[in-house]
Amino acid sequence: VPKTIVWKNTERGTRMEFSIAQEVYVFLASVFAGLCICVVYDLLRVIRSYAKPSAAITDIEDIIFWGIAAVIMFFVVFTTNHGKVRWYEFFGVVLGSILYFFTLSRLFCFVIRKIIDVFSKIFLFFCKILLTPLLFTYNIVYKCILFIFVPVFKLITRWLKKFRAAIRAGTKRTKAALLKK
Repeated sequence: VPKTIVWKNTERGTRMEFSIAQEVYVFLASVFAGLCICVVYDLLRVIRSYAKPSAAITDIEDIIFWGIAAVIMFFVVFTTNHGKVRWYEFFGVVLGSILYFFTLSRLFCFVIRKIIDVFSKIFLFFCKILLTPLLFTYNIVYKCILFIFVPVFKLITRWLKKFRAAIRAGTKRTKAALLKK
């Protein structure tokens, strides 16, 4: 049976009860919140290592991270302690973060990188399967177009050369005729 401590404030007429078990629960929830925030941070780190975003995108990602961290803390404080912030909750978040970074961070980042590598290979494999018929069709159409249009293009080029030569010859004759007069 947890020991309950009763605090009375006679001036305001308020009464607050809390137990040691409840306080331990709030502290452990804060430790878990610190761990969750660090997991989100590691996910962001891994994504940044693959994406290599610009400075503006990095700023946006940081804003999103801090928004998620605030939501996690808000949720923990309101679900475990009814919105009352205690000093040891901050200590719990810091302790959870430190414990995570010294124990699970490397393993978590390694696993996430391997998962991303596997999914990217699977994605590339399916893209290759889906794009192979399109590439095959493209090659057939391209070769047909070349087969038909290259001779036509060569013929047109020859005609254009003859046309240019005729124009040059006509221009020379016209110049010569004008100069004789």
